[in-house]
Amino acid sequence: MKKVLLSLLVAFAAVATASAYDFISGGLAYNINDDGTSVTVTYVEKATYYSYFDEETEIWVEGYTSANPNISGAITIPSTVMNNGTTYTVTAINQYAFQSCAITSITIPATVTAIHNNPFEYSYDLAEIIVAEDNPIYDSRDNCNAIITKQEITVPVYYEDNNVSGGGYIWNRPNPKDEIVVGCKNTVIPSSVTSIAEHAFYKCKGLTSVVLPEGLTSIKLGAFSGCEDMAQITLPSTLTEIRNTAFANCIALTNIYAYFNPANVTVGNSTWQELSYFENTINLHVYPQYVQWYNQWYADHEGNYNGWGYYEHKFNVIGDLGVELYLIGSFNAWNQETRVPFTVGNDGKWTVTQAMEAGGEFKLVKIVEGQQGITWIGGSGAQITQEQVENGEEITIMAGFGSNFQIPVAGTWTISVDLENNTMVISGEWNEQTIDPAMYIIGTFNNWDQETQEAMTAGENNTWTITKTLDAGVQFKFRDELGTWYGGQDDYSVGYFEINKDMVTNSTPITMIDGANFMIPIAGTWTFTVTRGETMTLAISGTWNDTTPIVGDVTGEGDVDVSDVNAVINIILNKNTQDDYPGNADVTGEGDIDVSDVNAIINIILGKTNE
Repeated sequence: MKKVLLSLLVAFAAVATASAYDFISGGLAYNINDDGTSVTVTYVEKATYYSYFDEETEIWVEGYTSANPNISGAITIPSTVMNNGTTYTVTAINQYAFQSCAITSITIPATVTAIHNNPFEYSYDLAEIIVAEDNPIYDSRDNCNAIITKQEITVPVYYEDNNVSGGGYIWNRPNPKDEIVVGCKNTVIPSSVTSIAEHAFYKCKGLTSVVLPEGLTSIKLGAFSGCEDMAQITLPSTLTEIRNTAFANCIALTNIYAYFNPANVTVGNSTWQELSYFENTINLHVYPQYVQWYNQWYADHEGNYNGWGYYEHKFNVIGDLGVELYLIGSFNAWNQETRVPFTVGNDGKWTVTQAMEAGGEFKLVKIVEGQQGITWIGGSGAQITQEQVENGEEITIMAGFGSNFQIPVAGTWTISVDLENNTMVISGEWNEQTIDPAMYIIGTFNNWDQETQEAMTAGENNTWTITKTLDAGVQFKFRDELGTWYGGQDDYSVGYFEINKDMVTNSTPITMIDGANFMIPIAGTWTFTVTRGETMTLAISGTWNDTTPIVGDVTGEGDVDVSDVNAVINIILNKNTQDDYPGNADVTGEGDIDVSDVNAIINIILGKTNE
């Protein structure tokens, strides 16, 4: 049945051919213009073409015959041409003039001042377009491989009427200054271009990606219609109109980058015609503040799309324009000046690859154009697992809050982020460590700078030790090589876990958790011993020199005895001074040191008084 239908389509779609030239010179066909002195480059015969649906590949295919079968390669149109003894000036290029030709390059002389619609239709090999510099109407500025107007002009658009010999003119096409009227697959659109003319890139096979520059305002009727290889296009903020069928049948179109306020752009009803017949998803990348605008537009049109859609086709709107995403963490000391940028791909997902040591911690930083400040993105606090990496599991990310992400083994990781769905996938080779990770102490004594965290010494029985001299009130924690932090149980009234004298003098083991900072209230030299096991514990040893002095303990030995009596006598006899002793020799508090202080110490020793 399909083959019968195919035959009918071919039969009914065939278009009759017609001779359309007055003479041929140098392989090019010409029509003599009404003035009798100039000619127009034209076609030998109009192509016969048809369309059908290929039941195996399920894509639209177009068949055609060659309009100028002997024209190929690099072609230079002459300024003048002779026929039967008469020299004519070449002033125009007709519609379909090079239709279906195997030309690769075209050079246009200064004498050509009118170029009609679709002169290179189906000429898929055309990759270079050169216009003479002294042409008063057109140029190919900046080696752009396109034909651009240098001034405002009006060109008659020619059509072939199969019932009227010789055809005729159907309408006049106005072309403003700086408009591309003809392009090819290698066209790079200059920044000076302000519009794209009707059918300028019509059926331009091989054109895969287009960037329309800032300053461009208009994309006209059918401008990119039938560009079946075009997968991506960038639309500028200055755009004000997209006319009907501008992107009709662009069957490979996957990503549109729309750098504008959609309320300022008029979109033709059939701009995206026929896209709904193909399975590819088209991502419409917009500024985050306009996502709701598009969603509301679709809601208001109840599925009968006629502007930002076509019938049942609906774009996948992604609010990622004007967005920057960065990776920041312990691998760069949380330094925002050296944050690592993500790259957004054609699928709208952001990726970055970063080497991290075991225990590497990180967060994401999002910056949105026009929005003050930055947005931190973290997780639920759970450590990244081997299963999540090896299975490519999606990890939920949370914008504005959340814990650091932490990966327990060293490696080079590729992080892929989907900002629309708030998920992250991490991939890389999971080389799990089998040895106990090293331990470090870090705290206010090194400004919590992980670059200067101090390594502990491994001992027997899963112990790690370090001796440090600390000032009174210093706070600290312990951290292993995997990035796990260890502190004490919170005292919510003060916000830290305070070590007391009993814990030190008795070396009482303290259970360690990922809790509050440890704090030691007096100055001293302390030995910290961390013991690994089912429960992590901390033991502290050192001399506890209480900040509250013992009355009569002049020598500072921790009790009152004869040595303190001798110390006071030595001060009275001027053998020593008060500065030679850590304790207070003025026991009575009378302001000087004399025999009354000696008697006071003796009474304390004899238990007669405490003062």
